[in-house]
Amino acid sequence: QPPFAYMVCKWYTMYINKEVFIMNSLNITGRVAQDIELKIVGEKGTKIINNALAVTDKKDRNKTNFISFTLIGLSAENFNKLVKKGDLIAIENAELKVDNYTDKNGSKRNRTYALAFNFELNYLIILHIAFIRCK
Repeated sequence: QPPFAYMVCKWYTMYINKEVFIMNSLNITGRVAQDIELKIVGEKGTKIINNALAVTDKKDRNKTNFISFTLIGLSAENFNKLVKKGDLIAIENAELKVDNYTDKNGSKRNRTYALAFNFELNYLIILHIAFIRCK
C-alpha cells in the first residue's frame, strides 16, 4: 500500500514503493464553443477534431473560460455525427497536453489542450433545460 496519496487540481500523485507515478487525468463539462470540423490527416487517414468547451467560472458566473480539446479516431467520428455547437457534453479522463512550437515570426509559443479519448452527451441535462424553457 502507498504511504499516502493526495489530489491537486485533478492531478493525482501516488507514491508506491518509493517510486513516483503521475497520472494526468482531466474531467470537463461544458458547451461546445465552435462549429464541428472533422479533419483527416496522415497517410492512415486519422480523424481529428479540434474544438473548445465553454465552461462557466465557479467564482464569477459572468465569466466564461474556453478550454481547447482534441478528439482522435472513432471518438472524433462519433462526435462529428452526434454533437453540434452549443451542445452540453462531458469529457472524462482526458490528458492535459502542451505543444511547444515556433510561429512564423520566430516566436516560441505553446498550446495547452485536453486530449480526449471519449465524450458523453448530457441528455438528461439537455432534457431538463428544455423542460424548464417549456414552462
